[in-house]
Amino acid sequence: MLGIVSGPWMVLFIFLQPLLAASFFPAGFVALTKMKSPHLKKVAFSLTVPIGFFMGGEAVTAGLGVIGEAGLFFIGFILFGGMLFTGTLFTKYLVLSDGEK
Repeated sequence: MLGIVSGPWMVLFIFLQPLLAASFFPAGFVALTKMKSPHLKKVAFSLTVPIGFFMGGEAVTAGLGVIGEAGLFFIGFILFGGMLFTGTLFTKYLVLSDGEK
């Protein structure tokens, strides 16, 4: 989103983009607690934080660096902001194991 807007709208999206990113965590952890297998639940919880740190701290940063080296830094912000926004919309369609939505 930050690559699309400018001026006064930039302030709104500077606060909106992290808010959208943080909206994944509650829905994701609720989905993990609803897993039927206790063994898979433990494995899923133990892998969630390291994979999240890798994706957020390494993969996204490296991706922005590669796109920035090509001189298209704003495209990186558009792509990653679009992925955050799309992921936030997908949480509406998350169906849990006991039929809850």
